[in-house]
Parts: sequence; C-alpha cells; structure tokens
Amino acid sequence: MTEHEICREYRAAKYKNQQVGILAQLNSLEEGQVVEILLHGGEKVRYFPFPRGKRIRRELSDKEYCCILSKRLEELDQKLAEMEKEYRLIAKIMKHYPMAVEGGNKKR
Repeated sequence: MTEHEICREYRAAKYKNQQVGILAQLNSLEEGQVVEILLHGGEKVRYFPFPRGKRIRRELSDKEYCCILSKRLEELDQKLAEMEKEYRLIAKIMKHYPMAVEGGNKKR
C-alpha cells in the first residue's frame, strides 16, 4: 500500500485507534512507522497506548487526549527509570567477573 492509500484507509476507518494496528499488519510495518506516515500525510492520529481491554466510549477533546498521553508517558518514564537502575546494577556486578566477555560466552 502506498503512503497515500494508508492515509485514505485511516481516514475512512470507523475505529481509527484500531486502524493503526491493522494498517501495520497489512503492510508489514511497525505501528510507529504507520503513525509517522499518517502524521506526514497530515492526519490527526489518535493512537491509544492502553492494554487491549480498555476502551474509550466517546470522542475525546484534544486536551483530554493529550492528558491521556501525558499520563502514559509518565508511567513509561517511571518503568524505564526502574529498569535503568537494574541495568546499571547488573553491569556494575558483571565488571567484577573475569569470565564475562562481550558478545558471547567464554569456555571455562
């Protein structure tokens, strides 16, 4: 599908939040790539980063939508910070083990 066709399909979709994933699957792309195509094509993308169970039953204002995205960014930032702490701890410990070799296992 061309970029123009992707934008047209998105515009015509009844459930735009689900259409991003559908277009990604149909075109063997990642959802982020589809979003980039849509934004480049001038579409006002509404992507909802929720677990699949949560549904929004009404149309949201731009302010409400941005609030949802901001909250999700805060959640992700917190998760990343926690993961980064663990990563640094493991990396620090690994420096003290002589058998740790970058790129694979070393035979003993």
